[in-house]
Amino acid sequence: MAWLNNQHTDAAAATLKAFSKLSNLRKYIFLQQLQNRSAYAALQAQLKGGPKGFHKTVPYNKVISIARDVAVTKTRGKKPATTVTFTVTQTIYNIPVTSHTVWATYQTAKGKQVKVTDSGARVTNTNGAYAIKATGSESTHTGVTAQWHAAPRVASVGKAIDKQQSVAATASVTWKAGLTTN
Repeated sequence: MAWLNNQHTDAAAATLKAFSKLSNLRKYIFLQQLQNRSAYAALQAQLKGGPKGFHKTVPYNKVISIARDVAVTKTRGKKPATTVTFTVTQTIYNIPVTSHTVWATYQTAKGKQVKVTDSGARVTNTNGAYAIKATGSESTHTGVTAQWHAAPRVASVGKAIDKQQSVAATASVTWKAGLTTN
């Protein structure tokens, strides 16, 4: 709880508020699951789809779920653009603890993809067992790939975990997205 208090972010404040409402038994289980290396390693997804977005939540175990989201938005005007955003979120008792996001915005002309004009990656982490940061991000003409490094803050989680997350799209607004553990 002290670690969350010291984060000074909206996500940490929301996690702390939700955590404080749990029963003592659920708080104990919550903290055990934060340190569950295999649960964080299982934060993965391989998806593909069309012009509409995607949302699916799958259970990992009785208390952990993994939400997979893809949002597709378009802008109009002289330089129409499409943004594809891919997020994978791990929750414990429906409280978000780790969320990885990548996005790519690209322009199209006459039904062909012209170029990626904006891309990036961000992590929202309220899991005090890991320090997660991007170790690299690369834009291509179709999307973005980010490398994540989760360094343990507590000995119980074992060694570090590296992940790769990507999203790519075409002018016809088909997309492929993935988050894998290396």
